Amino acid sequence: SAAPLITGANSLPRRALFALLPAALAMPGVPAPAYASGGATAGKTTSIPRAKVRYYGRMSQVLNAYRELGKVIASGDAAAIKKAGKAFWSSSEEAPAEELKSAGYLLAVAFKIDSKIPPDKIPAVKDYKKMMGGVEKLKAAVSSGKAADAAKAYAASTDFLNLYLDAVELPAIGDSRYDNPDTACFFQCGEEAR
Repeated sequence: SAAPLITGANSLPRRALFALLPAALAMPGVPAPAYASGGATAGKTTSIPRAKVRYYGRMSQVLNAYRELGKVIASGDAAAIKKAGKAFWSSSEEAPAEELKSAGYLLAVAFKIDSKIPPDKIPAVKDYKKMMGGVEKLKAAVSSGKAADAAKAYAASTDFLNLYLDAVELPAIGDSRYDNPDTACFFQCGEEAR
C-alpha cells in the first residue's frame, strides 16, 4: 500500500510541494544559491602535506636567494652587499624577503596540530617570528654598508632560520638541495605530499 499523503487544512501534499520546487526556484526575484569556493580556508585548516606542496617550492626560491645574499656578504665588498640587500628586500611582492614573510608564515601556520590553537601558540610560528627578527636585524646591518656587521648579522639570522627550517621539516640552509631554486619539490616529498 502507498504511504498516505500528509496534508494540513490549508496545505498541499508533501509530494506536490517537491514537484513545484523546480518551478519556484526558476522564478524571477528568487536568489540563486551560493556555492563555496572550496579554497584554502574552506576547511579552516590545511593539512601539512598540502602545505608542503603549496609552500615548499616558494621557500626553495627564497632560501636560494638567502644563500646568494650570504655569498655576497662573505665577499666583504660593501657596495655589492648593499646592492644585494636592495634586491633581497625590494618592495616588489616577488622579492625574496616578501616571499619569506608570506610563504614562511603560511607554512608555519600549516603545522597546527589542533584547530583550536591560535597561530601564536604554534611552535613553528614562534620560530618564524624569531627568524623574521633575525632577518630584520640582517636588513639593518646590510643597509649600514658595514661588511663586518652584515657578516655577523647573517650568521645570527642563519641560526634563527635553521631553527625555523627544522620546525617546518626543511633541511638546514647549508643543504645542497637548495642549489636549484626552480625545483618545486627539492626534498624527499614522500607520496603523501605529491
